[in-house]
Amino acid sequence: MDNLASRLKQWIGSVLILPSLFMWAVWIKSFNAGTNQADRVVIFLSHFPDGTALGLLTGIGLITSISAIVFGATALKKSTLLLRIINMAVIILGSVLTFLNLFQLM
Repeated sequence: MDNLASRLKQWIGSVLILPSLFMWAVWIKSFNAGTNQADRVVIFLSHFPDGTALGLLTGIGLITSISAIVFGATALKKSTLLLRIINMAVIILGSVLTFLNLFQLM
């Protein structure tokens, strides 16, 4: 039962990192497409439903990356070597995305 719970946490952590990765990929695409910061923000927001605010997207990115770190860290204890490598990648990537989101808020 513990092994099943550990695997489930690992997969949940892996899935929770995807929204943050998606938003950063969209931002990189928007950054390369725009000529100034205002254009880049408009291009970035055009990929999401009308009325979506930057604060909401930042919150979603922070919550999902922190949640992925927590789920990945709790699944490390009783994992096989392959799952530990995946969990460590999720933790490192989630940490980087969290710090990027926090620094953009400054």
